[in-house]
Amino acid sequence: MDLDLGRSDAGNLDWGPAPALSPSVSHRSMRFVERWQDGNDLMAVIGFNGHFIWQNSMCAGWMGWSQATMRCVDWWEFVHPDHQDRLVTIAEALMNNKEFTGVPVLALRADGRYDWLMFDYIGDRGSERMFGVATPTNPDRQQTEQIAVGEWCLASGFTADHRAARLLGLPPDAPVSANDLIERVAARDRTQLRRALQVDLTRAEAIGETVHIADHAHGLERLVRVAGGPTRTPDSGPQRSHGLVRQADDTTSIPMM
Repeated sequence: MDLDLGRSDAGNLDWGPAPALSPSVSHRSMRFVERWQDGNDLMAVIGFNGHFIWQNSMCAGWMGWSQATMRCVDWWEFVHPDHQDRLVTIAEALMNNKEFTGVPVLALRADGRYDWLMFDYIGDRGSERMFGVATPTNPDRQQTEQIAVGEWCLASGFTADHRAARLLGLPPDAPVSANDLIERVAARDRTQLRRALQVDLTRAEAIGETVHIADHAHGLERLVRVAGGPTRTPDSGPQRSHGLVRQADDTTSIPMM
């Protein structure tokens, strides 16, 4: 299984044609319509369920994540934790047909960098979608952080790319059972991760768990965030799941008890 998922190859860049804006959106904001039709910005559509529906090649290339991961992971997992509450509040307003301009967002790219985007958003309650256009920016030339990240797939076994494997203490690109992964987690976190991987994914629900991973080589525990969700095929249940793992806080490694 090829899990070099962080690359931005042609398959990851092509999300198909841009969804059309509804008449409701067109009547409310000609400024947004003009930017959307120009197609010169990073563009994305997110469903009210929290998942990416579409992005243009500029956005896909800038973010760098695989389509599988971006379609399965809730959008807020790609936002810096300090910005998530503010963006969730904005998303709730967008669900009521609101519009926002000039919203700074610190977004997580596939190489682990957090970089700034300046977004305009508009919501469409009829189609249950949120539309966004953005330009890369760096207000006041702020220095942004970089964290360890990776991508994973859960099918017949749990497989992590080399970056995620390093964070989770797993062999890279070689499937292990979900139980093998759970054994890498600190005992106090195993129940919540087992429930997330084996119950929530079966119900086609996205997961997001912050857990401690035992680093026996250094006698430490690392705090990591595991997020993802299932892919589905028509008339069937979840077939496989994809997601990301990211370093939760580079200051939280603590001595193992």
